[in-house]
Amino acid sequence: MVLAKHGARAITSKCGVVDILEAIGVDVECDPQLVKWSIERCGIGIFNGMSAKVHPMALSRILGQIRFGTILNMAGSLANPAAPTFGVRGVYASDLVVPVAETMREIGYEGAIVVHGLNKEGTKGMDEISTLGNTLVAELTGDGEIEAYALEPRQFGVIRADERELVCSFNRDEEAVHFLRILGGEEQNSRRDIVCLNAAPILYMMRRAQSLEDAYQRAHSIIDSGRALAKLQEFVRAQNSHPERGSAHLEALMEKACVQT
Repeated sequence: MVLAKHGARAITSKCGVVDILEAIGVDVECDPQLVKWSIERCGIGIFNGMSAKVHPMALSRILGQIRFGTILNMAGSLANPAAPTFGVRGVYASDLVVPVAETMREIGYEGAIVVHGLNKEGTKGMDEISTLGNTLVAELTGDGEIEAYALEPRQFGVIRADERELVCSFNRDEEAVHFLRILGGEEQNSRRDIVCLNAAPILYMMRRAQSLEDAYQRAHSIIDSGRALAKLQEFVRAQNSHPERGSAHLEALMEKACVQT
């Protein structure tokens, strides 16, 4: 299984996936060929959708200026240079869940899971699976059908989280430390729950688990085994114009996070 992620810096949140990965030492401003090499070498790579190296025409400039959720955010997330045939997408509005799954089917995806999570009251949403409340899902299956359903935390054995436990701070380095502590198995809390829950659709769709519930448990076991942190270390070395520098930066952060290899 390989993961070719197409992400962006924070637009509607305080810290995007590109921001976090940059903070831990991944080269997110590199040439696409280095991303390709990283995918081929260690099975993971991330394309920065806001980089002119990845999208030299208008898309990078447009995404770099948007500061609120629009359909262009979704169009950007689907413009993955690797042209994957399986994908998991989070959307910022509930009425986009099924249409985005339909769009992914039309552009050639063989399998897809699109999600929109809700808070406890169902009044606010997020572009990921929620541990606060229910999550709306549209799944594109192998026969080309789209199945819509809802998930709730308790079916995974997850106690509903307090929103205050999950709120991101404005400090990128602080969030990077939390991220490392989760992958290193140091944090056994609601942050780890939501990380494992959002890893579950990938494991399930790629047949690494029999169900989403099984995939959720498998994500926990991958962290506990140390494989998640080891893969991150390999990723930082692979997608980096200066591997030694990136590895040294990651090791320093791991020491700060009190994470042991």
